[in-house]
Amino acid sequence: MSNTSALQRALFGAGLVALATSSAAAQDRPNKGNWQLAEKFSPANLRSRVFTNSVNPHWLGQSDSLCYDWKDHNGSTFYQHEKFLAVVRGTGTVEVTLTDGINAALIGLAAEHSAATGTMVDLAAGPYRLARG
Repeated sequence: MSNTSALQRALFGAGLVALATSSAAAQDRPNKGNWQLAEKFSPANLRSRVFTNSVNPHWLGQSDSLCYDWKDHNGSTFYQHEKFLAVVRGTGTVEVTLTDGINAALIGLAAEHSAATGTMVDLAAGPYRLARG
């Protein structure tokens, strides 16, 4: 038997012992749930934030057009779908760009960071610097 294979077997054995020990220790500790955090996501607490969790298509009369209906904090919407359909058909112009979407996500992340740390976030520099279109 070579020294390398003996060393490999010893390391493998030590790894198995460490794994078994940590697994046994983990079973001794009871799993504590974060009930306070879970309560934030209960159906009762989400009702004021989530207005609908489905998007329903509706055909417009006997045409080949349809719209989708969902509710948000502004209520039901329809006009965004008309504009989107016009862009898809080539008769409308794009009003919101990919850069706009990226910046919206960056602003949301910056707001979360600011709320969590209590500090101001610079949108002109650093990790939350807005993209230029």
